[in-house]
Formats: sequence, structure tokens, C-alpha cells
Amino acid sequence: MKKVIIIVALLLVSSSSFAQKFTLNELIKMNNMNLNDFDTYVTSKGYVFENGNTKMRSYHYNKSKVNGEHFTAERHVYKSETGFIGYHTLHSEEYSSFKNQLKEMHFTFIKTENEPMNNAAIFEYENSDYKVLLTSDKNKDIDNGQDLDGQRYGIKISRK
Repeated sequence: MKKVIIIVALLLVSSSSFAQKFTLNELIKMNNMNLNDFDTYVTSKGYVFENGNTKMRSYHYNKSKVNGEHFTAERHVYKSETGFIGYHTLHSEEYSSFKNQLKEMHFTFIKTENEPMNNAAIFEYENSDYKVLLTSDKNKDIDNGQDLDGQRYGIKISRK
């Protein structure tokens, strides 16, 4: 009986963690939502409002203090009414998954750039409707932008 309870508990924990991840299709769907629908969708997945106004909203999941003074978030999503959505994660497997999803959805690789200020690698993809930027750079304090240990991975989707 103890084994059954432990297995069920592990399944619940892993499924709730999975619920905070977004797929490429979900991000595209959210990009087409108005801000109220976006708010409802991301908060239903456990995200917490970070900041925003009538034009843009930002939410985080699992925000925590690092080194006693800086804040980081395991996942961060933001959307603008002007037609783009962005998502950052600390998990490299999500970044790899986005690359695979772009291939599966027949996005075309356009170019690679290096953004020198943040030493970020930027990979540009597109299809007939969307432009997608995949990024990999230093983890940042979400309140003041200061560099922290580790990598952060991002995706930004905009309508063409």
C-alpha cells in the first residue's frame, strides 16, 4: 500500500510540473489571445502575475531568491498586444524540445546571431505566418536584469 501511495504522489508531482511547460503550439495559440484570455490561461497553469499594463503582461512560475538577494524564476512568460509572446525557462530540455517542434512544424531556419551585450545566441526561424527567435544566454535577476549563475533559454514568437 505504501508503494502505491508513493507512486501516485510521484505521478501527481511530475504531472503538475509538466503543466507549467508550454509547447510551441500553445505559445502560438496564446499569442493570438487577447490579454484577458491570456491571463486566464496562464494563471490556470499556476503562473503568478509579475507586472503589466493595458498593452503587455508578464507572469512567472516558481520565483525564488538566489544568493539571498536576487530573484530568478524557473519559467517566465510575457505577452504584448502588439503581436508577440515570449517565454523563458531554466530547463535546457525545453529549449531542445522547441527546436524539435520547429522542425516538425516545418519552420525554416533563417540565421544565427550573437547579441554581444548579453552574450546571447539567437537562432531565427520562420514560416509564412510567424517569426520565432530561440535564445540562450546567462540567467538574469528578473527584477533588475543582473547576471546570475547558469543559463536561461527563451523563445519569442511574433506575427509576420
